[in-house]
Amino acid sequence: SVESGKVSQVALTRLSNKFGSVSGSVVDSYGDPVAGATVMLKSESGLSYTLNTALDGTFFKNDVLTDEYDVTVTKTDFSTKVLPSKYIVEAAATTNIPAITLTSIYGTINGSASFADGRTPENIVISLEDASGSAVNTASTNSSGTFSFSVLPGTYLVKANVLGFDEASQTLTVQAGNSYSVTLYPLSTVYGSLKVSAGYNNKDNPEGITVTVEKNGQFIGNALLTSSGTVIFTDLVCGDGYTVSATATEYSSSSASNVTINKNTETTVVLDDLSY
Repeated sequence: SVESGKVSQVALTRLSNKFGSVSGSVVDSYGDPVAGATVMLKSESGLSYTLNTALDGTFFKNDVLTDEYDVTVTKTDFSTKVLPSKYIVEAAATTNIPAITLTSIYGTINGSASFADGRTPENIVISLEDASGSAVNTASTNSSGTFSFSVLPGTYLVKANVLGFDEASQTLTVQAGNSYSVTLYPLSTVYGSLKVSAGYNNKDNPEGITVTVEKNGQFIGNALLTSSGTVIFTDLVCGDGYTVSATATEYSSSSASNVTINKNTETTVVLDDLSY
């Protein structure tokens, strides 16, 4: 009580701090920081806090009421992580949570491809098929011949396909959060042959007819027809873009364009008769 002319003393109860801080970090399976992950703290008494990791994967929160908290971490493209132990936040202290590792829901396929003849392995088309044979994705190699895919868990066939070269492939099973290396062995050139038939429209003997073969405008070779009216070109690099033409003095020419040479196959081209 307060009396006139007297000094009254009041004993105040000591104030106690009911807040602490929480800090930690989030990394991926390779130990790299995970930015933008959501860290949720929740107590049985109903307290909850939501934190987000910074670019370096760290998080920090002060003014956290003292209590025991469950910790859950989420991030798009990663499996949700629920920590097995509760973390106690004490007054005027920082609770440090050890680095939390998130596992990607994807696996990574890193690979390389090359040509046996040493040419620059750029723009080799790499295709990816699942266990049913359905196309999943495609990629092109860079100037170093490397490529990469991020895929869901499963079994995949990785193939390098270039027209005129043997196919290289490898099958592997991918698990979430793991990285796999694929080397597609040097692609070797494959060959085919070309059989060309031609003649005149006014005589049976094909003597004097020259057959010329080009590929994408580049001269490949030429030869005179045999008495049977045919000529065969061997060891042609497989692929499309071939042009075959027949010419003879005083006769109109005859040609076929965009001819395709297939692996270990004799392609037959029959040209129209040359007109006088």
